[in-house]
Amino acid sequence: MQKWLCVILCILGMHEGTIAQMQLGPIGTWRAHFANDSIQQIIKGDHLYIAAANQVIQINANQEINYLNTTTGLHAIGVHKIAWAPITAQLVIAYKNSRIDIVQDDQVTLIDDLSVSNLFSDKTINDLIVINNYAYLSCNFGIVVIDLLKKEIKETIYPNNNRQIIRVFQTVNFQNKLFALTENGVWSSILGQGANWIQENTNGINGIQNMFLFKDQLYFNNQQHLYAYSSNIPTYQINAGSIQTITTDGAQIYAGIAYGNKGAVLQLNSNKVNTILVDTNVLSRPVGILKDGNTIWVADNNKGLYQNNEQSKWVSLGGPLTQGSGKIAIANQQLLMSYGVNKIGMSSLNENGWSNINQIQNLNLTNIEALAIDPMDQSWWMGMGAQLVQYNPNQKSVTVSLPHPNVGAIQSIQQNTDGSMTLLKEGVGLVVKEGTQWNSFPIPAGFLTTNLKQMIVGSNGLSWIIGPFQQGILLFQKQNNQARWRQLNTGKGSGNLPSMEVTSIAQDKDGTIWVGTDNGIALYQCGDINEACDAFLPIVEGNGFNGYLFQKETIYCISVDGANQKWIGTNNGAWLISKDGTEVLQHFTTENSPLPNNKIRAIGIEPSEGDVFFFTGNEMISYKGQATEGSTAQSKIKIYPNPVAPAYNGPIIIKNLVNNALVKITNLNGQLMAQTRALGGQAIWNGRDQNQHKVASGMYLIFVRDEAGNEKAVGKIMITAGY
Repeated sequence: MQKWLCVILCILGMHEGTIAQMQLGPIGTWRAHFANDSIQQIIKGDHLYIAAANQVIQINANQEINYLNTTTGLHAIGVHKIAWAPITAQLVIAYKNSRIDIVQDDQVTLIDDLSVSNLFSDKTINDLIVINNYAYLSCNFGIVVIDLLKKEIKETIYPNNNRQIIRVFQTVNFQNKLFALTENGVWSSILGQGANWIQENTNGINGIQNMFLFKDQLYFNNQQHLYAYSSNIPTYQINAGSIQTITTDGAQIYAGIAYGNKGAVLQLNSNKVNTILVDTNVLSRPVGILKDGNTIWVADNNKGLYQNNEQSKWVSLGGPLTQGSGKIAIANQQLLMSYGVNKIGMSSLNENGWSNINQIQNLNLTNIEALAIDPMDQSWWMGMGAQLVQYNPNQKSVTVSLPHPNVGAIQSIQQNTDGSMTLLKEGVGLVVKEGTQWNSFPIPAGFLTTNLKQMIVGSNGLSWIIGPFQQGILLFQKQNNQARWRQLNTGKGSGNLPSMEVTSIAQDKDGTIWVGTDNGIALYQCGDINEACDAFLPIVEGNGFNGYLFQKETIYCISVDGANQKWIGTNNGAWLISKDGTEVLQHFTTENSPLPNNKIRAIGIEPSEGDVFFFTGNEMISYKGQATEGSTAQSKIKIYPNPVAPAYNGPIIIKNLVNNALVKITNLNGQLMAQTRALGGQAIWNGRDQNQHKVASGMYLIFVRDEAGNEKAVGKIMITAGY
């Protein structure tokens, strides 16, 4: 199987994470926002190649970088080993799921024979090397040889003469012999003649974990000692720590050493007095080293990529701080991402790219469990334990408050345009700011107050709290200065929930409350808390559904786009459904999209551009959606591309529209060519007339108006020859 590799070229910012920006590309395209804090290998081919947890990063001589991942043609996440084939100019990638990708120019070829095979119970790939035109994979059952010219598996070798499964950790080519480090010692065979193997005498060396070549000699090493082949006297050694990786440049040996949770890079000397090149104040767990000219590149499994030379520094590779997501908040051209309890820092994505922030104005950021962006001034609100932190990025100011009661971690924050604010606090309930006064409304006795995670305040002032541990929904409303509480459950007349295990909640643009459970979705249109309110359970027919919407599915998240359509996150990928929930519009999984995982834990939508961010079980990825937020007043129309180039065959975007505007395209004589309806604030035209024929070259007029005909605008677009 082959894919064409579409690589996104970016400039490598060495200090600030400015790789990926908020405006993410044409409609229907994908962009990975993978974390690059865990680097496990670095090699030199035609460029530098860095193996991160879920993608490969390429750095050229001008320090420009490309990302190779599922959005650019790769077939898996969980990168395990990489190798460069100099003869064929190929990058070979081995994944944790036993898939293999061969990257050559702009083409990616998948070899998945091993991953789908039922011959072996454990198909783990431990190591990967290239010898001539063959790739050798050291696996937990033997050695797999791949023909890089034919791009297929050539054979499987068992280095033990009895063709029995054997765990192989590593192979090296020495003096035209293939040496294999196995669970039963070191074996060797003449290269290309894998039928006859000899078990090597390792002279009683204990705990061999690696083999390497240095000055035309084969070496073995364990955690602290290096031995020349056929010798049991260590030539090199360390006196503390454990060796994680070894590399050479022909003149010297370099070792990555771990000392507990700290690390260092040493130059190993034969007089046993080693030279410290990068000390433990810098590194954590160095697992890969590359000496390239005067630069030593270090792959640190905990901290990223380090460049050691005259200007030593950690290299910014873009992306968020780390994998996973605590909470997210999105406003116009701004995304915030936290990492939850016992985690340090947060991440920001805006027009300048990614920034990873551990401190703001001398305030250490930690334990952020709630995030929000103020609709009035775009300031950031963060819940750090019981503290409420406001940061105004325009004024560079920080305010820290401790809303009464000063106990209970803040789990959710919601502001309103009238300046009021509602907090959900662990162990307490709701805390509401009205004017300058904070008022506490504890959850009544009989209901659990631990493991509170999410709440929303509806447009009618009714507060909805996801009850923990199968407690359904808790409703709150303040009436005549009195707190009113009510529970919604599965009973008729008392909520009609499809399950008591509520997992997500959202309010759409019509004021309807969408509730996700572990058994599908329920819709509520409740008014006064004193009135009975049962859920409506939508029914979908077709597209694989013949029953209640997402019945027997766990709904992790619900997000509403600019056209009031709903994005739904499940264990079975991401779904886009119509605004009333009766039609499935799109369904993305790992099989038909670059999604790194089918478990969608959270979805955020950037309103002005329509980018949809999926937070999966592994990484974050975004999709350029069709809907944006519409406005109440029509401003100047934005049309792109304009003019339309002759070879362009993509969609024509008409933006900055009044909400759900009617859009008509005519020629200069007033003849109607096409008509469409905006999805929120954006309409899409395919450049064809009402009979789906390409329109002729020339100038066309675009007329826009709202439903009532009060808000209007006119734009022009030039179609050049060939479209």
